[in-house]
Amino acid sequence: MNYDNQRLVPALQSLLRNALQYDSLQLSPFVDLQQRLLLEQALVQFPDWQCYHYGGYPHAQWQRILIAPVYIPINLSDFEIQLMGIQFNSKFNHLHHNQILGKLTNLGIKRSTFGDIITNGEAWQFFTDLNFASLFIQEVQQIDTTPVQLVALPTAQRLNIVDNSSQEVLITPAFRLDAIIARAFHKSRQQAKKLIQSGQVQINSLLTRQVDTQIQIGDTISCHHWGKVIILDFIGQTLTQKYKVYIKIYRL
Repeated sequence: MNYDNQRLVPALQSLLRNALQYDSLQLSPFVDLQQRLLLEQALVQFPDWQCYHYGGYPHAQWQRILIAPVYIPINLSDFEIQLMGIQFNSKFNHLHHNQILGKLTNLGIKRSTFGDIITNGEAWQFFTDLNFASLFIQEVQQIDTTPVQLVALPTAQRLNIVDNSSQEVLITPAFRLDAIIARAFHKSRQQAKKLIQSGQVQINSLLTRQVDTQIQIGDTISCHHWGKVIILDFIGQTLTQKYKVYIKIYRL
């Protein structure tokens, strides 16, 4: 039986294949919502298997997936996630999400090595694969111009997160990238196209300049200076045949 889903990234295709062939528990790197949904759909045809997911806190955007037979009990420690604190002099320095993300990705490691970056408005933390915690501690001593020190923290010290997002119903004439962006951020289609073509838009952390890219449930669209929108569900159509989409949006 062919259980590969061509829309799954190769790492998850291999994960699924190994779990089924060797009847063993398999743990993924951090993945976004779309890949998690695709893997869950691929497992539907295998009732003796279950897909679990966790990203260090409830409703994390980036999560690790654990594929296991239904008879095996799962603990949060099985996800091998380490909470990392970023210590710096907050009296004289300020950090921003894009600075931290840029520093971590510029270490030459894959984005899937670490999960969400969180803040309470003052302090910053992020989640990582337990096996990479020591690497981050050794390699990250400065973010932008700010001296920092990374420390491994117990989960109990996780920050109370400031969530500036809202969940809304979006009415759009099409599932095109430019249409979704224009409606979500209250811009014109021309403004949305200009932003995309100038290389300031990512879908699931991948840069795109194609304004007519078709958007799917689970996609995360990041727009430089505008914010981020996550496509949660398709609700239906209006009387004028426009699409009603349930989204989670962060506006800057």
